[in-house]
Amino acid sequence: MATNRNKRSLTVNFKQPEGLAVVHKLIAQADVLVENFIPGKLAEVGLGYEECRKINPRLIYASISGYGQTGPYSKAAGYDVIVEAEAGLMHMYVTYVCRQEIS
Repeated sequence: MATNRNKRSLTVNFKQPEGLAVVHKLIAQADVLVENFIPGKLAEVGLGYEECRKINPRLIYASISGYGQTGPYSKAAGYDVIVEAEAGLMHMYVTYVCRQEIS
């Protein structure tokens, strides 16, 4: 609740023409677009940097991903729980949850 305080949200299926039209309207009015899809995924549906730049030339387009834009894992989804497990941090979460349930 604290993280999203005073924010508005919208769910849009941009794979449908109607949803894509909504996203295009938002892009036209936006200052910044931040996306965290697998690299190239938004370009596949017409929402890559070049397409968005045509809609709004002043748009700042930030693209982040779990494993970077290039490299052997770039096409893999980088979910929080996966990164925790790979980094060896999952045990802290599991231990905490177990202790809470036992208490």
